[in-house]
Amino acid sequence: MEDAVRLTRQFLTFAEGGSPFKEYFNPEPLIRNIAGLNLAGSDIRLHLSAAQDLWLIHADRKQLEQVVANIVVNARHAMADKGELFIEIKNSHLLKDNLLTIAKGAYVKIIFRDQGCGIPENILHGHTASQIA
Repeated sequence: MEDAVRLTRQFLTFAEGGSPFKEYFNPEPLIRNIAGLNLAGSDIRLHLSAAQDLWLIHADRKQLEQVVANIVVNARHAMADKGELFIEIKNSHLLKDNLLTIAKGAYVKIIFRDQGCGIPENILHGHTASQIA
């Protein structure tokens, strides 16, 4: 019954553009599962490490699933279905103001690193494809 209630709230959130359905949970199993599912059928080896004392996060599970799936699929395409994907999940304290406008505080940091081709230099320096062509 709890799952039905949660699912209904999530449908309403997406349909109405409402606020996310946040709950406290350990992100490691979710990230491991979503990454594994999105790498299935490829020759990409997943290396996932998580802090032993990893904090719980307060987030919408479905939104986190979507973000992780998008990043993993992007990495898979960048590596042409072979290589290694490294995901590190760790506790982090943000102690000062920063360029991302994220408030100071305690966070769980998720780091993705792959062996893909990367972003071309011209795009990294602010040029778009239409400016280059």
